[in-house]
Amino acid sequence: FQHQTIGQIVGRTGFYCLFLETHKENETFKKYNYGGVNLKVSVVDLSTGEVGPAKLVRGELGWTVEELKQHIGEVFIIKSSCMRIVKEEENYSSNTSVLDISV
Repeated sequence: FQHQTIGQIVGRTGFYCLFLETHKENETFKKYNYGGVNLKVSVVDLSTGEVGPAKLVRGELGWTVEELKQHIGEVFIIKSSCMRIVKEEENYSSNTSVLDISV
């Protein structure tokens, strides 16, 4: 892929989300499996209401919620037992609802 144009890679014009993943020199990239999911994750401090900056996190569709929490915990350096995952959904009438998927 290094010598291909972006047009050759994506195949057409449109809106795409791209990851810029980095690692330290002594680390290697994890393998991306087909069918994974890309998530934008922010940590919310409930005592202040402050929303931290979003980080892009890749998960696997076959993971359980607990496995996803463990992975997010590694990224943010937080114990999975000290977090819950909340999913925000928008419907066609532009209403937003929030669903706790950790329980």
